[in-house]
Amino acid sequence: MMKNPRSNFCPRTARAIGLAVLLLQGAGLRADVPVPPRVLEPLTPAEAWNVIRLASANVERLIVEKRPLEVATQVSLCSPPLRVLSKASVTPEVQPVLDVLTAKAFRAVNTTAKEGMADNLDGAAAAFQQLKLALGELARGFDPAVVEQEIHHCVAHPDVISTSPGKLCEVCRQPFVVRRIPYSFVYVRQDKPTVRLTLRPDSPLAAGKVCRVVARLETLEGQPVRPADLWVTHARHVHMLVVGPGLADFHDLEPAPTGQDGEYEFSFTPAFGGGYRFRAGVVPAVTGLLEHPVADLACEGPEAPPPAGEETFSTTADGYRFSIALGTGRMGSPKAERLEMLRVHVADAEGRPVTRLEPDRGAFAHFTGFYSDGKTVVQLHPVGGDILREDLRGGPFLSFKFHPPHPGFMRLYCQVKVDGKPVRASFGMRIAE
Repeated sequence: MMKNPRSNFCPRTARAIGLAVLLLQGAGLRADVPVPPRVLEPLTPAEAWNVIRLASANVERLIVEKRPLEVATQVSLCSPPLRVLSKASVTPEVQPVLDVLTAKAFRAVNTTAKEGMADNLDGAAAAFQQLKLALGELARGFDPAVVEQEIHHCVAHPDVISTSPGKLCEVCRQPFVVRRIPYSFVYVRQDKPTVRLTLRPDSPLAAGKVCRVVARLETLEGQPVRPADLWVTHARHVHMLVVGPGLADFHDLEPAPTGQDGEYEFSFTPAFGGGYRFRAGVVPAVTGLLEHPVADLACEGPEAPPPAGEETFSTTADGYRFSIALGTGRMGSPKAERLEMLRVHVADAEGRPVTRLEPDRGAFAHFTGFYSDGKTVVQLHPVGGDILREDLRGGPFLSFKFHPPHPGFMRLYCQVKVDGKPVRASFGMRIAE
């Protein structure tokens, strides 16, 4: 077993580390679900192997889903752990072998990332197989218990960790959970839901009337889902996304815990009569994956206008002009299951660029997209990570990573804040096959 750090390793390994770190920095890891610093900078071989195993599994899934452009973000997570392993203390006889294997692994990380960024699925898959072989050779030099060690951490304090289950956080006394890393920071397929949603309104919904609703979140086994069981994403444990008939009425709400385990309350005023669909955006700590459990309520009142099915790439809202385009600059239909860059521009009524967008829940803008089939929702936030200072301002351009999961018509709502006032613009977009 390689136990203690050492400070010297071969120049070839150092060069590989340099390129891998550049790839890691360029991959834009700050996202909807932040990556804890102890993932980015593991301190022990056990932590290092844990990150490598989780990131490798994520790369496998991205390759299966044919999403090479996101591979670099995940595979680059292996670079800091390899740096830790390259410093493991070994005998002079083993030293050359360690140098060769770590350099080999670093080269495979770099090649996998570069092929992924070049949108070469076959190349990324082949390079990743080489990485797996290199990691398998490297693992033989470590105690199997270290290689397979699970890391447990606190949901509220993710850098407080333990290698033993059943521990409590020394800061907040909450139980630890097994550490997980989301396989995508853009869009997660919800193939294995773990949370269900039920709603209890205080009165029947009626258009134009404020309604208080209690939402209950529970596991499929019926256990309540508390705030301590959920990761905080963009300043909230729960995002309640409400859309009315024909996608004509949208509300992005923050339910507050009621004090009863698993129950959260919110109020809103529906605009039209018809069916309202509620989606609770949550990230359970046990999976680390975004889910949107769904519940429906009927509303009394006048019917909504007929659903608008035309594409709309520019619009006005509260005196501001919004326009969206794909990263290539064209206004057109993105392709399903392809990573695109979506760009929004905000101007005032006279067409002057707006550069005073204010932070709202850690971002200068929030996009929420609903498919007209009522089954799928996507949430987008600007690239570049959370905005942590309230005095910063953004605009007029913001870019978003966009992975439309399937063809169809999508209604996109863009939310910004200008001069303390929330502004919401609506767009229509057809997703091509």
